[in-house]
Amino acid sequence: MRACRFVQELGRPIDEVFETLQPQAAASASLAQVYRGVLLTGEEVAVKVQRPDALPTVARDLVILRRGIEYYQNTLSQMASGFTNNGASSDDIVHLLR
Repeated sequence: MRACRFVQELGRPIDEVFETLQPQAAASASLAQVYRGVLLTGEEVAVKVQRPDALPTVARDLVILRRGIEYYQNTLSQMASGFTNNGASSDDIVHLLR
């Protein structure tokens, strides 16, 4: 965990908020990491720290997802046109897709 970024976001030094804060992430995902901590009050907490590069990563992933959806929509549309041009009904198409 980058302490200086964390302190900047928190607005105070770590030791003014936490009795302990584990240096190793308890859980990790593409968007954030979670650390175990204990507040000065003694309350155990989970601290979610978002990765600083999360926004560009999510934006890129959404572009890829959108392109994939457009590709499959076009493919399904072409398939449906082919079926209906050959006399198939929408019920026939739904049955084939199940």
